[in-house]
Amino acid sequence: MNKIIDLSFMERYVSWISFTYANSEVSVQAIGIDRFIEFFIRKGAHFTVFFILMILFYIALSRTNRLKLKANLIVSLLLSIAYAVMDEFHQGFTPNRTPYIGDVVIDGSGACVAGILIYIILKRKRKVHDY
Repeated sequence: MNKIIDLSFMERYVSWISFTYANSEVSVQAIGIDRFIEFFIRKGAHFTVFFILMILFYIALSRTNRLKLKANLIVSLLLSIAYAVMDEFHQGFTPNRTPYIGDVVIDGSGACVAGILIYIILKRKRKVHDY
């Protein structure tokens, strides 16, 4: 394999990390440093995309209805999770891809964190305006 970037310097910092994901061991020893780093980039992308999707759902809903903050957040979260489930379901029909509930959990976590941040920011903003 022709390496563009040598990541071997990172091995000493992350070689202690080992866990099972989708019935496979994820560790530097099992998959190598390149695939180990790539795993976290891919899962970070899942988290980030659904974090952003949750924010966009919230913005769209809050500008098009008269629901309260919590209702808009709940609907946005449910839509985000529903999209994650449909995405994994779709992967079951895609060659060389397999659906995995763990990805839905990561996606949902990104959406939840976005929802919590939206809630905190808007509650603090309202407190400032109440004074």
